[in-house]
Amino acid sequence: MKRVLTVTLKILNLPRIIIAYLLVNFARVSSLVEGNMKRLNYRYDVAVDSFSGMLATCLSRDRIFQAILEHRLTDSNKIFGYIFRIYFPTLAQ
Repeated sequence: MKRVLTVTLKILNLPRIIIAYLLVNFARVSSLVEGNMKRLNYRYDVAVDSFSGMLATCLSRDRIFQAILEHRLTDSNKIFGYIFRIYFPTLAQ
């Protein structure tokens, strides 16, 4: 039962991850974000090789990474930051 719930949550979260992936690539900050994800990946000890897999893991586990990514996207283009904030709302705005 727990595995079914986990798979269901991953499927429901997939559109948000796709939006975040597209925003990172359009903003051309993927190299900076990849460095942040590699640092977090060692902290979580998750063996994910793909960029999108690491992005999904870091976005689902760490609010600080979400804030950093929002900041990087907003610095690149304010519209990208607003779109990211719609799909990944923070508790305190």
